[in-house]
Amino acid sequence: MLVGGMPQAVSEYLNTKNLRAVDAIKRKIVKLYIDDFRKIDKTGKIGKLFAAIPAMLARGVSRFIRHPSLKV
Repeated sequence: MLVGGMPQAVSEYLNTKNLRAVDAIKRKIVKLYIDDFRKIDKTGKIGKLFAAIPAMLARGVSRFIRHPSLKV
């Protein structure tokens, strides 16, 4: 697992060296993002787009390509 990009997660790792605690913090931050998306988009489409990004990056996609099932 990599730790970086989220200061709170990095701080937790430096203080505890506990990757489970770091993962919990990262998941909490992502949940906050998704909750914020719901405030501006009641349909949930922005959250779906956001959730699709990690899979695209894992496939080596260098720019976002909207999947037809994610109609916006």
